[in-house]
Amino acid sequence: MPVGVPLVALPWTVAVSLTAADGLSTMVLWLTWDVTTAVVDASGAHPLPQRALPPDMLGLVQHAKAYERLAVRAACSGSRDDVVRALLANPIVGQYPLAAELADELLTANRSLLPRFFPS
Repeated sequence: MPVGVPLVALPWTVAVSLTAADGLSTMVLWLTWDVTTAVVDASGAHPLPQRALPPDMLGLVQHAKAYERLAVRAACSGSRDDVVRALLANPIVGQYPLAAELADELLTANRSLLPRFFPS
């Protein structure tokens, strides 16, 4: 919504981020929200119906979402094994030796930013 537009100018049709279930989530789950088109009015966001994805696209989207959810789990757990699992699910990685190597490199390079993985 443009800045400075009063709420009386609602409803707006905009792209919004919503969980698949109910549109409510915590900040952690925000990382796995789906984007859809919705009408936003004073009572909230109301997702508009979308046509189904074709099977080939649905498979790609499901694969990407699985990787994203595993990455969030890894970030929350502080578990190297969860990082490896997430990288293994990434369609670009997909091989255990590479996923394990990347996990170690990512964790080492970002150690100062990852207190859950490296408790004091």
